Amino acid sequence: MPFEFAARDLALLLNYSLLRRQYEAHLAAGNVDARIQDSPSFAWRADAALVLARGRADINSLTVTSGKSELHFAGQLQDFHNPRVSGEYHGLADLGALASLLRQPQVRTGTAQFAGKGSWSIQTFSTEGNVQGKEIEWSNGRVLLRNGRISASFSVTPDRLRVSSIKANLFGGDVRGDADVTNWKDSAEPSPVRRQRAAGGRVAAESLQRGSVRLQLAGFPLLPATEMLSSVKLPLDRLALAGSASGNVETVWVGSIRDADVRLKLGIVPSQKLAAGETPVTGQIDGVYRGSRDELELTQFHLSTAGLGNNRDRQSGRSFLSALRIHHPQPEGMVASAGSRLQVAAIALRSPRLGKLQRQRQWQTFRAFRQRKS
Repeated sequence: MPFEFAARDLALLLNYSLLRRQYEAHLAAGNVDARIQDSPSFAWRADAALVLARGRADINSLTVTSGKSELHFAGQLQDFHNPRVSGEYHGLADLGALASLLRQPQVRTGTAQFAGKGSWSIQTFSTEGNVQGKEIEWSNGRVLLRNGRISASFSVTPDRLRVSSIKANLFGGDVRGDADVTNWKDSAEPSPVRRQRAAGGRVAAESLQRGSVRLQLAGFPLLPATEMLSSVKLPLDRLALAGSASGNVETVWVGSIRDADVRLKLGIVPSQKLAAGETPVTGQIDGVYRGSRDELELTQFHLSTAGLGNNRDRQSGRSFLSALRIHHPQPEGMVASAGSRLQVAAIALRSPRLGKLQRQRQWQTFRAFRQRKS
């Protein structure tokens, strides 16, 4: 990994103890400009207190600071010929500055506190600890997240990545769960060379990436989801559906996360407070999306607008959907392709926000929707 840096204001204080036969060192770097690969340059400073003995170094304290971010470490370095570093760390990360460095403009602001312990050698590494993020602001141009909060415990080795005890509050909804990935360093999108090698023979089962993400949602609002999934042909964001989803979302994959099975079991209730123009909705969704087949299978799918047919609300100016009622009571085999899976909601839609939709055109668009053959 190419790494460039230029340091100024360097200082070194070195004392030798004849009795203990070791050096006591204090090293400071007042201003370091660095660049990793083609990322933007960033400035940092460091301060370290070390004890250098035969075959080892005790790192009493190491502090690295860049802007509002800082890292503190204390530990040991054993065997200079075959170095092994171990110790404990804690710090604070400015997520906005880190996102800019990593060219991820979606993350605007936020902070993350972290603490843990770890070890590293030329052969292997491991770390475990916990992280807590708060005041997170994120936007993809359609959806804006403000004041997001998340906490989790983590454990990382070369073969396994585990994130447990996930607790998050996003868009006003609560999320809990865990994630577990083995062979996590294997890319979900293999390079052309790896694809060619894979084509020449089978990949060993033990080398395949295997992962699972299990989440429990509580009171998660629908509006951000409809805004993200909205398109020019199907402007779901204009419906302004006001409801919250609770239930389970489980993602499991072997090989590539693009081939994951995503199982949904959600109940939807209307929002307690409605803004002007919002439409309350209730329903139940139970199904699985199979990424390897690009297919959605629904065992239960029922959505309806609360207050449907309420003439008093219509006369008072509130805009409701006039015919959003989708129901599939039979558990056997409702199937849709991923590209069209949400367009079932447009089959019977007539809404002032969307305009009058032509059913024939929607059926043509939703050509993949069908009954599975036994």
